[in-house]
This record gives sequence, C-alpha cells and structure tokens, in this order.
Amino acid sequence: MSISSNSIQSYQVLQRDFSSQGVNVQLNNGKTKFYSVGGPYTIDKKKNVMVGDVWVLAGQSNMRGTSFFKDPWSNQTVEKLIYDTTFHLFGMKEQWAIAKDPVHQLSQSIRNITKQIPDGTVSDPNLSLVRGGSMALSFAKKYQELMRPQVPTLPIGLIASAHAGVSLDQWSPTLLRDTDGWKNDTLYGAMLGRIESSTGGTKKIAGILWYQGESDTRKHQDFDSYKNRMSAWIKSVRDDVGNKELAVVQVQIAREINALDYNKGWTTLRQAQTELIDKRIATVSSIDCPLDDRIHLSLTGEYTIGRRVAIAAKAALKNEAFKASPQILESSIKYEEKVVSGSSKTYALKLSFSHLGGGGGGQFEHVDSPAGFSIRDENGVDQELIYRTAFYENNKVVRVLLTDSVVKNLSKKEFYLYYGYGKNPVCNLVSTNGMGLLAFGPIKITF
Repeated sequence: MSISSNSIQSYQVLQRDFSSQGVNVQLNNGKTKFYSVGGPYTIDKKKNVMVGDVWVLAGQSNMRGTSFFKDPWSNQTVEKLIYDTTFHLFGMKEQWAIAKDPVHQLSQSIRNITKQIPDGTVSDPNLSLVRGGSMALSFAKKYQELMRPQVPTLPIGLIASAHAGVSLDQWSPTLLRDTDGWKNDTLYGAMLGRIESSTGGTKKIAGILWYQGESDTRKHQDFDSYKNRMSAWIKSVRDDVGNKELAVVQVQIAREINALDYNKGWTTLRQAQTELIDKRIATVSSIDCPLDDRIHLSLTGEYTIGRRVAIAAKAALKNEAFKASPQILESSIKYEEKVVSGSSKTYALKLSFSHLGGGGGGQFEHVDSPAGFSIRDENGVDQELIYRTAFYENNKVVRVLLTDSVVKNLSKKEFYLYYGYGKNPVCNLVSTNGMGLLAFGPIKITF
C-alpha cells in the first residue's frame, strides 16, 4: 500500500509499516519510492517529511495540558522544556510543524466543537502559554529512547485532540454520527477528522494515548458503566481507523481535592481502567504524581506520566501491554500470624506483585513507609486495622501489619483491601523502572 505525495504535508510524520520499517510513496512522476524510517525527506517539494510513529493525544484536561511552565510564586522554571526537531505536531490549525509546548492551543482550532464546549484556553488564549504544560513531549522523548536499540532515531508524530472538562459520553462515537457536522461538531468526530487529515486519508497511526475519566466520577451511572463504555469506545476507534489491533494506552486517573464525597466514583473508575488491560491496551498510574491545583497534574507530574506512557506504548506494540505497570497479584494475598512469645502474636497481610520491570528481576523503589493501603468494610468505611506497612524480600513484597482487633472481628464482617481508595489518597509505590503501582480494590480478604 502506498500514499500519494499529493496528500503529504511539509513536516508530516508518515506512519511506518512495522514490517518493512518504512513507507511507499507514489510520486508525481508516476513512480513509487520507498522511504525508510527517519528523515527529513523532501518529497515532491514537501519538505522536512519524516517516517516514524504517530500517536493521537485524546481525553480531557490532563491530556490537553494545564501545568504551570513556571512556578507562579517563585517564577522559577518547573522543568526544562523539551524541543527536538524529530518530534512533530499536528496541532489545532491542522498543519504539521515541529512540536513545542503548549501542544494544545484550542483557540486556534478549525473545528466548531472546540468553541462549543467551555475551556479556559479558548476564552483566554494566553492561558495556555502560562498553564499549558503536558505529557506529550516527555512521552516522545522517552519513547524515542526506548526504540533506539532498533531504530537509531525514530521520528515521532503527535496529533493533538484533547479538550478540558469533558465526559466519556461527550466523546461518544455515536453523537451526530449520521449528520454532515459529525467531524466538526463532536469530539470523537473531530479526532477522527484530524487523524484523516494528518495522515493523508490513510488513517495509519501507531495508537491512541488517552487520559480521561475525572468527569465521570460524579454519578453512579457514569462510573459504574465506564468499563463497558470505554471498551466500546476503543472498538469504535479501531473500526474507524481500520486496525482491530490498534494500541491504546490510558492513564489511570490521579486525584481530586475537594470537600464532596466522590470517593466511590474515583475508586470504581480507577478499577475499571485497570480491568480494561489486555495485550494491546495498557494502563499507567498517575495517583502518586504532584498537582498544580485541585485536580490537574504539575509539569513534573506530566513529565513522569509521559515517561510511563512511553514504556506502556512500547509494551502495547509488542502485545505485552499487560506487563507495562505493576499490579497486585490477587491470588498471592496471604493472611499471616506469627508467634512472637508464648501466646503473643503479630498479624499481617502479605502482598506480592506482578510486572515490576527488569525482566522479572524488578522491585519497588525503597520508601520507609509504603503508603496507600487500607482495609474497609462493604460500605468503603476504613476499619483502621493497619498500623504500618513495610517492604520485604528485596522490596518485592509488602506486608500490611494489622492490629490485634482484626482477629476479634474476623467472623463478624467482611473486609476489603484497597490501594488508592477515594478521590485523594496518598500513594507512593513506584517500581525501579519508574512505573507506579496501579490503584486497586475492592479485593475481598480471606483470613
């Protein structure tokens, strides 16, 4: 299959064929020429064309990018911004260019939907110049580094398609589907329109990077149905781009600080995002990352997520998306009692984990007090049975150390284990390759 040079733009990144490691282009002289991974190429007067991997950036505000570039109180630069001429962006003007922050400038969008849904950077375009830091270029940098053993310098193409404050229903593939305005007046349609325009109609991309879900934590009907709706969304994207194995990397939602009780929603939705994992769908944690306000990640947090998403993206392309992030081994949870002297005992839950990195030899980074675990009843009420948690076996195992009151209540009620319960937990388990432990729960504990 070849692409016509007439549909190529200057600065475009053409999606490589993973078998041939390049792309065939039909030139104006009637000949077909093979371009291998790399560049820049000049193709029939189109300059700085690259061949590499193209990823779509979709979701809501934490994908759009809302991080401060400079600390507003000290005016100090938060992170050194990333700039590389092999990273290209198909932005809101829907023209290819060298990528730079802010990646999303929604006020420049040529599609109606961007103006129809409220977003602070549309009403105040200068806001994105102050608070527009995202994970996008951190992802590109790490992804290129990971691919370096196979490809010396893999060009990266990014398609900006996120919008702040939107729910999964607002991203529905069925909204206005049979109308002329579908690709102009809906988020999903606009994303698909950008994929078509950015690829010259081939719709060939490496995959989707997705960070969304915060807006679905409010209502039971939204968070209880999120897994099924997101699964259907992924199927629709795969059908619409003609790739039933399209890689998808989603970010498990982070945290929110407010006085309202949305704990059930945040917990349920994070668990749904974990349950979507398979060989081509990866999920990475963001729960341990710092914030810039009540709900949005700081630039340090965004850069951390970018690196994690890159690791997961590579795994997804290898059909190993399920190996990307550390997860609890539910079958390994073991209740323990240890006699310390006479009739005196101490009690614990022993927890083991999968996919710690390092080809099976990975472990967690050491912290004095692993945080984020809780034992709760069927209503989510913390039973306050944990007095300490600690690492064992070279930071591969966690023991949750229990008060003796747990033994007195074993037969009286059911207990459930969580990591990262609620809207604003403190969690700090990160593997030595930088991947955060995915939040989980409820898991019923058998004593």
